[in-house]
Amino acid sequence: LAAALNASGSAPMYACRAWVNFNGMGAVAIRAGGNVSSVTDLGAGQYRINFANPMPDANYAASGGTDATSSVYANDMRFTNYTTTSVEVRISVAESASPSEDSPIVSVVIHR
Repeated sequence: LAAALNASGSAPMYACRAWVNFNGMGAVAIRAGGNVSSVTDLGAGQYRINFANPMPDANYAASGGTDATSSVYANDMRFTNYTTTSVEVRISVAESASPSEDSPIVSVVIHR
């Protein structure tokens, strides 16, 4: 497998278990993804990423980013409520009067 991925060295490889790119403004909609069944809008700048197939446990790493070319961009992306079936993300924007704000493009990756 390492040769097929052009990976060198002895460090182990850990695969992405889920990923999603979605529209976080207005009607939330997935643009593309893997092992993500849906994204739930929890309020301004807050979303729940729902997995199509559960994680083996809640000890995974979540990371992500937002569209930096927009006037709305994240200064802080926080992940909370890790479960085997979902994780929640909150996007904070320092330039806004609101503590969190929607973004036109949100990308999240889960590794385990």
